[in-house]
Amino acid sequence: MDYHPKDIYLICVYLTCKTEELRIPITDFLSNIKNSSNLDQTADILLSYELLLIEKLNFQLVIHTAYRPFEGLIIDLKTHYLRDNVNDADRLRLTGYEFLDKTLLTDVYFLFPPSQIALTALLFASIKTVVDIDEYVLKYIYGSLESVQMLKIKETIRLIANLVTAPAKFKKSEVKQIVEKLDKCYNVDNDPRSDEYKKKRVEQFQTLTDYEARHLVNI
Repeated sequence: MDYHPKDIYLICVYLTCKTEELRIPITDFLSNIKNSSNLDQTADILLSYELLLIEKLNFQLVIHTAYRPFEGLIIDLKTHYLRDNVNDADRLRLTGYEFLDKTLLTDVYFLFPPSQIALTALLFASIKTVVDIDEYVLKYIYGSLESVQMLKIKETIRLIANLVTAPAKFKKSEVKQIVEKLDKCYNVDNDPRSDEYKKKRVEQFQTLTDYEARHLVNI
C-alpha cells in the first residue's frame, strides 16, 4: 500500500466537492473534520496527492449514484399516480433519500446498477410511509416484464434492501486492529509526515544540487 487510506479518502471527498461544483477552500474543508490537527500540513499533503489520484482515476471523476434515477421515479410517480397527492410524493422522497444515504455506507454500488438501487429506495419508502404505490409499480415498472424478469428484479430488490438495512457492524476492538495494521503496511516513504519521506526529499534535493553544480562547471 503506497498511500494511507486516511489521506486518500479525504482527497476523494474534496474532489467530490469540485465535481459537484461546490467551491470550498481546502482549509475550510479540513476545519469541518473532527480531530483534525495541523491543518496547513494536512492541506499540503492532500493538494500534493490530488493530481496523482485524478490521474489514477483516468480523469473520470463523475460517479453515477441512485439519487437522480430516484428523483426521476418520484417525478414519474407524481405525473401518473400521485397527481392529487403531492404530500405523499414528498414523504416518499424524504424517506427514500434516507435510504439512499445509507447505501453509501455499503457495497451496493459495487454490486448493482443505480436504477435498481433507486427502485429499491422507492419501494422501501412506500412501506415505511404506508403510501400504496402497488398499482403504479405493476403498471409502469413491472408491466412490460416477463414473469422471469420480474422475479429476478424482485430478488435483486430484496438483496439490496438487506444489504442496506442490515449493514455489517464492527466492534471497536476490531476497528482498532485494522487501524494498527494500516499504520504498518503503507509506504511511509510517500507520507510527508514521516522521517523517511523527509530524508528521501533531502537526498533528492542533494542529487539535484550536485547535478546543477556539475552542469554549471561544464558551462
